[in-house]
Amino acid sequence: MKSLDVSLVIPVKDEEVTLEALYERITEVLEGLNLTFEIIFIDDGSTNQSFDIMKKLSQRDSRVKVVKFRKNFGKAAALSCGFEKARENIVITMDADFQDDPKEIPKFIDLINNGYDVVSGWKKIEKIL
Repeated sequence: MKSLDVSLVIPVKDEEVTLEALYERITEVLEGLNLTFEIIFIDDGSTNQSFDIMKKLSQRDSRVKVVKFRKNFGKAAALSCGFEKARENIVITMDADFQDDPKEIPKFIDLINNGYDVVSGWKKIEKIL
């Protein structure tokens, strides 16, 4: 897999419980792929400690960027802001609550390496009979 630059855009609204673990999993996956990357957290008006956690992550790791909205503007506005801030060649969006598994990122990168311009994923729920 050749090296590509990746921006992860992650809207956040009151996700203090998941942020540290999400950061750890993302960095583990992307460092394992030997990719340069940035993580852009957009705080969409959180009322808990989410912003403080993101700020600490950014102080610890220069690849982490944080934007704080003064109130909740919604996921679409947060994504739009993240797209504007993204500096890398590939932009991947993720939810902050682990609805999206960072372990899926390599599959997206592989498809882009194979010539796709846009890659989208969806959750598949398998029924157990």
